[in-house]
Amino acid sequence: MRELVSLLCASAIELRSGRLSAETFRRNDALHQLRLQTDGQDAETKSAEEVFRRYPTVRFDSALIDRETIVEIVLKSKLPITRIQRQLKQHPFFAKPEEMPSWRALLFSSEEPIEMHDAMVGRFEADFDRRTFHEEAEIYHVIGLSLWLSEIGFPSWEEALVVEKVRRYISDVYNGTADPDEMQTSTLVLEMGGAFGLAYTNMQDPRFSELANFHAQQRAAWQGRAYPAIAVSLRRLMTEDSEAFLRDICFTNGGAGRFARRGVLKHIPADEFAAAIANAHYRDQREQLVALAIRYQQVTAEFELQEEVPWLKEVQQHLHSLGKLLPPIARSNLFGLTRESLDKTVADVEERLRGKC
Repeated sequence: MRELVSLLCASAIELRSGRLSAETFRRNDALHQLRLQTDGQDAETKSAEEVFRRYPTVRFDSALIDRETIVEIVLKSKLPITRIQRQLKQHPFFAKPEEMPSWRALLFSSEEPIEMHDAMVGRFEADFDRRTFHEEAEIYHVIGLSLWLSEIGFPSWEEALVVEKVRRYISDVYNGTADPDEMQTSTLVLEMGGAFGLAYTNMQDPRFSELANFHAQQRAAWQGRAYPAIAVSLRRLMTEDSEAFLRDICFTNGGAGRFARRGVLKHIPADEFAAAIANAHYRDQREQLVALAIRYQQVTAEFELQEEVPWLKEVQQHLHSLGKLLPPIARSNLFGLTRESLDKTVADVEERLRGKC
């Protein structure tokens, strides 16, 4: 309670006063320490360091409750009880090592008696050999722990072999094709320097960056192999439920946006996509074109969406050609929607990409 209450009080004072931003607070201590060691520290890092020094007895690196949850409690007055209970149950104060995932137990090994350390490493090694961990953030923890075991001299984690050993792990995990439900992922998983309230180990090791890049490539290929099947599903969905289609390909308040940053639409033939819009009911046409307008608002930030722009322009051309073949009222309706949505979207996308260059 002392660790938790002192953390919440200090966090509330600093977050509500504005001396510490939510984004800076969410960043893991390990990443903060790494930035402190670099030349030309940014203002954000300096201000955060001043806050941490102001409270020398507060455990800002506490793993009792993750920082995202603390921000919710302090700034949004939300108390996600179930999530808090789940996090507390995974801390050594409340859970035995054997009740945690082995990578997590190994991260907390300093809290356990010396005689338990070898068994904790052995359990992690067994899970590693079975390729137990598949979640993106877990794999970053596996990378860091593997490098750490090599650094401190554990057998079978020799320095000359550890990189290739981890690369094989990653390759095996991403050997198949992603399930569409696994597409939704945070781009901040690595940038924040940790996950599940715990810093990634050995992030400062150049081999961590090498393996993280390899992981990103393998994961992208794994997800990309699912794109054609997802495209077939989305093509069907845009006709059957245009609102659900919008929620799947865009970030909105009402949906998960599973494929909002994924370049899946270009796997639908442009002429077929345009024909589906041209033959749809007016209400569905409006939803479909609004979906495209919302989707490409983030084109400058998402490389996969930039790759979709030629496909989008091809859809525009097909839609103009198909519209000319429609009866007068239907043609007028479609061209009206196209002018207000698709034509403006294409022009805006091109302008923003020119500005980016």
